Amino acid sequence: MGNNKREPIVEEIKDKAGDHRLRVTAHNGNILTSSPEGYKNKQDCIDSSVTSSIAILKKYNPELLK
Repeated sequence: MGNNKREPIVEEIKDKAGDHRLRVTAHNGNILTSSPEGYKNKQDCIDSSVTSSIAILKKYNPELLK
């Protein structure tokens, strides 16, 4: 991601409490999604975000997962 100007930007950020969060920003600067909660462990944050994304795709566009 990030090579094409229209691709979203995925960022790992730390919140005020020092917890890890992921944020996905569109090419125009609009925030598309962000972690609903912070995680002490970076890998837990990534795993949770991936699991949530797959669940959304399964529900709304399962063809993308084939």
